[in-house]
Amino acid sequence: MVEHDWTQAEKKVYTPRTYAPLQRLYESENLPASDPAARANFLANNVLQIGYADQLGILVMLNEKGKAAVLNHLEDEVIKAHQETVPKSPEIPVPCMRK
Repeated sequence: MVEHDWTQAEKKVYTPRTYAPLQRLYESENLPASDPAARANFLANNVLQIGYADQLGILVMLNEKGKAAVLNHLEDEVIKAHQETVPKSPEIPVPCMRK
């Protein structure tokens, strides 16, 4: 999926989300913005636990919009799920519970 090696051009297109809890999660897991493949892999497999149906949608997005768009989508999903739990948890849990 998105976790495969990224070219330098693909890395340049990626603009990380600035949501503070997400940034803290990346820092705690040692996932720098310079390694978007590791970020995508971590979010898909450890935080969101993407299922088969979601993987198919991600593959379509990957083909249409590219890796950076998919990673931003994963980040948006994590942020959305976290914002639903903010009163309960200031940090993003791993795995993140999706509705």
